Amino acid sequence: MNDIVVEVRGGVVVEVYTSVRGARVLIVDWDDLEGADQSEVAAAVHAHCEISQLPADTRECYQRALRDSSGEEAETCTS
Repeated sequence: MNDIVVEVRGGVVVEVYTSVRGARVLIVDWDDLEGADQSEVAAAVHAHCEISQLPADTRECYQRALRDSSGEEAETCTS
């Protein structure tokens, strides 16, 4: 099984998309640990969507990032 780990600090995960068949997506949300017992792991398996289900504005940013093969900092996406 292929694991995809999404780490969250100070933000919100809106959705996870992948083209990896049989992927297991794990969300590690450090924000959930604030005020909680630090020995607890704030991680959970999360359902994900296929790349084909990307919303139009997200798809545009995704495709722009794929085209950027220069190795420089990626262009910021603005909807």
